[in-house]
Amino acid sequence: MGELVAKTPYKPLGRMTESARAELIEGALEKLGQDETLVNVAKHYGISYGLLVTALLEYAEEDWKRLQIARAHNAVNKAATKRANISAQLDEWQEMEKNGEKTPETQLTYARIREQLRLAEHDERSAQWHLERLQRRIYGQEAQADNAGRVSITLNIGAREPLDVVGGTVIDDVSKSHPSERQE
Repeated sequence: MGELVAKTPYKPLGRMTESARAELIEGALEKLGQDETLVNVAKHYGISYGLLVTALLEYAEEDWKRLQIARAHNAVNKAATKRANISAQLDEWQEMEKNGEKTPETQLTYARIREQLRLAEHDERSAQWHLERLQRRIYGQEAQADNAGRVSITLNIGAREPLDVVGGTVIDDVSKSHPSERQE
C-alpha cells in the first residue's frame, strides 16, 4: 500500500488521527477490492460518500486508481463470459428451431434469449468503455500532436475520400499534412 500523504486535507479528515485515517483508507480499499460499493463502504464506516471519495483521492489516489482498473478488468471479463454463455444458449435454440421444434413457448424463449444477448452485449461495451477511460494509455485512443502542437483529425462525413483538418486547414491529400507542403 502506498504512503498516506495528503495534498490538501479536507477538514473532517484532518481532525482524524493519522492512524485512524490510515485504518479507514486501508479498510475501505480492502472492502472495495471485494466488490463492495463506495456507498456501502461509506455507510460501514459511518461517513458520507463524498468524504470517502475525498479520503481516497487525497491519501490513496494511486491505490484507488489501481483498484478501479482491476475492477474494470473484472467487469469486462464477467460481461464477456455472460455474453458468451447467452450466445451459446441462443445457438442451442436456433438449432432446435431448425429441427422443427417450433412452438409458441419456444418462440417466446428464443425472443427472451435474443433480448438477453442484446443486453449482455451492451453491458460488455459499457464495461469496455469504463476500462478505456481508466487506462487510456493502453486501451484508449489518444490524439497525437505534431511538432507544432497541432492535432490531426480525420473527417469522413459523407465524403468519398477522407479529409484531414490540420490547424484549421482542410487537406485533400492526406500525405501533405502541413499547408506549406501543398502545391496550389
